[in-house]
Amino acid sequence: MIPVAYVLGLAVSERPAPPPESLPGLVTWSERFFAAARALAPFRTLSPADSRPTVGEFEQAWLELRQCLADLAAALGIEVTFLRGLGDDRERMYRDRLHRLSADLDAERAGGEGSPDSPVR
Repeated sequence: MIPVAYVLGLAVSERPAPPPESLPGLVTWSERFFAAARALAPFRTLSPADSRPTVGEFEQAWLELRQCLADLAAALGIEVTFLRGLGDDRERMYRDRLHRLSADLDAERAGGEGSPDSPVR
């Protein structure tokens, strides 16, 4: 994702308008998203006290990254097809899963199932 942000930076540098504010955000939130994902990888060995803040960072980073992508696309007059392809229902489902992630990780750690549609297995 970070290389994509740099390529987009090169693309918009040739435009007469200054680069959109969302361009640096794309790099920042990509880095934070992937850092949080790496920190959650060993979730079975993390305590709930350690994993909950990281889940919050993961959720916030995804939401901010997604917004930066949408803002950047709008500023450049392009469409991010995967965002359009999600549709409102799937977008809502992903946001709901992010909100439940801490509880799902806790349940998995405890040997339970988590929520019925939990991606954690």
